[in-house]
Parts: sequence; C-alpha cells; structure tokens
Amino acid sequence: MRTLSRHEKKVAAQLSENGIRYFLPMATGKHKWSDREKMVLAPLFPGYVFVRIVPTAEARVAVLRNSGVASFVMQAGAPAAIPAEQIEGVRMLVEARKPCAQHEYIAAGQRVRVRGGSMSGIEGVLVASNKGRTLVLSIEAIGKSVAIEVCGYELEEVGTIA
Repeated sequence: MRTLSRHEKKVAAQLSENGIRYFLPMATGKHKWSDREKMVLAPLFPGYVFVRIVPTAEARVAVLRNSGVASFVMQAGAPAAIPAEQIEGVRMLVEARKPCAQHEYIAAGQRVRVRGGSMSGIEGVLVASNKGRTLVLSIEAIGKSVAIEVCGYELEEVGTIA
C-alpha cells in the first residue's frame, strides 16, 4: 500500500497495534545535510508498506483506517497482489545486511538467481555498472527496484523478461 510522505514507520506501528501483518523493509544509507553526513535507517521503498491481508472489503477498510495510509496499489481495478518470492527476496536482502540502494525500475534484461552465500535464491535482473555486477531486485506491482552489488557471488540464469 502507499503511505503519505515519510509516514512509513508510523503506519507500520499502527498496523502492528491493530494486529495486521506488514513488512517495512529498511536499509541504512548515507544522508547528507548542508553541514554534515550521517548514516540513517530509512525505508527501502519510500512511500510503501507491504501488508498481508485476506482480500476482503473489511480487511482493506481495516488497513485504510490507519492514519498515514494513502491507498492500496491497484492493478486492473483491484489491490495488487505481490508474489511471495519477490517479498521473500527483499526480506533476504534486508536480513543479509548487505549494502544496497534504490535503483530505477527495470522491465527488460537478464533474470538471474544468486547461488550460494547469504543471498542464495534471490532473483533479479543483472545489470552492468562501473563497479562490477549489480543485481536489481524489482517489485513489479509498485514499479520500484533495489540494487545490490553481487561481485563474488555465483549467478545462474533464470530467463529473460519479454
């Protein structure tokens, strides 16, 4: 679902209080002010919190009643269902505590899966960068992606995106 600007943590706290299952992936990143730089913990996908609910009108209303919730992400007139493997990939990435950054959404390219190591099983699109190999993990329903360096990891081709 979409949240109001900078309301992700507040929404997550309310969802927790109301017993609604949610996932708010957070990542540490460098934030610059005019006089200093600091490492801060921020949402990996600003403006979004993922919820797991039964797809009923009552469940949607229970989520929408929380302060700071803007709307559900919609596809074909219904709330978007994000595949479990995409959410699990993001969860594994966050739990691995590897440096990652937001990345432009990619709709075409070579899909790969990481083999071995702490990120084994994560699938995404492989792109080249000036530093080496980068894996872009995309959440199609919201048109957002996150990028992580995968130098030193063994990758296997999954297929290509049409």
